[in-house]
Amino acid sequence: MAVDGKRLFAGALLTTLNRLGGEHGSVGGLVENRFVGMKSRGVYETPGGTILHVAHRAAGIPTLDREALHPVTPLVPRYAEMIYYGFLVHAGTRRRSGLLDQVQAT
Repeated sequence: MAVDGKRLFAGALLTTLNRLGGEHGSVGGLVENRFVGMKSRGVYETPGGTILHVAHRAAGIPTLDREALHPVTPLVPRYAEMIYYGFLVHAGTRRRSGLLDQVQAT
């Protein structure tokens, strides 16, 4: 990937996007229900991650057809939730990961 025509690898890319996003963005706060039954309020400042996420989703729209995107859209929030809760080796997480890998390969 590149920023302003300069090719960057993972660490440098995220550092650069965090800097750029921090200069031009804002901080988001949220309240979440934790897996253990308590609520937590936090502020997450990851503008580089947000920029990568939005860019990745935008790149999929013109390159993937409707039939490829349709089953993936509802799958992503549950996949993220399972990873967040630590179910990395759970069969459901692995199935979702396999499907997402197939879609990404297209």
